[in-house]
Amino acid sequence: GINAEYGGPPSCALTCVGVAMWNGTGTYDSYGWRNSGDFPGKAWMDVDIRQCNFVSLPVITSTVRSEESAYALCPTLTTRHLYTNSFTVYTYEDATAAEMESKKCNVHWSAFWLHVLKVVEIPNLLLLKRFDC
Repeated sequence: GINAEYGGPPSCALTCVGVAMWNGTGTYDSYGWRNSGDFPGKAWMDVDIRQCNFVSLPVITSTVRSEESAYALCPTLTTRHLYTNSFTVYTYEDATAAEMESKKCNVHWSAFWLHVLKVVEIPNLLLLKRFDC
């Protein structure tokens, strides 16, 4: 069949995962954690998912983990903005950008949705897998 919205073949399910790092690697604009002006006391980060080539909004799961130490606890995250090429996470508990950076809190994420483009190997992503259509 034809996917009328995109004018191509039926979409395939795609899982795409990666890490946005405290130092800006894997973020949308190469910045790491920033202090929020909209939500005082919260830190935020824009996560880059451009290379997944989503054509509609994916379902996002994210968690945060320190690369510094198993004893450095990073606060829970919540997702605020979601686009086909990026999403924004905020700390749920109060935390500053400096605290997130000092703990080296990295965002580990996975995105799942339908994809109409050919799956290719993409650098800086941990996994990109096409399921049977």
